[in-house]
Amino acid sequence: MRVFPLARPAGTLNRACEAGVQWMEVFDGAGYGWTSHKDPDKATGALCTVEEGAAWSISRPRCLWAFGPRPDITTRA
Repeated sequence: MRVFPLARPAGTLNRACEAGVQWMEVFDGAGYGWTSHKDPDKATGALCTVEEGAAWSISRPRCLWAFGPRPDITTRA
């Protein structure tokens, strides 16, 4: 069992890992970037690994991110 203590959505990320799900979909405000509000790489609708989600979930500390498990995805391609 992995524990992502710094990630705001730690429960979702941990449960996805326990269930063997490695890919997540990001839910965020429209137009907000992955690493900052002005990042052109938009977060909402993005697909990321559980580890990437945990690593970047606090990149904008006052914003609320949500992650949805995507068991239907098995590779980045």
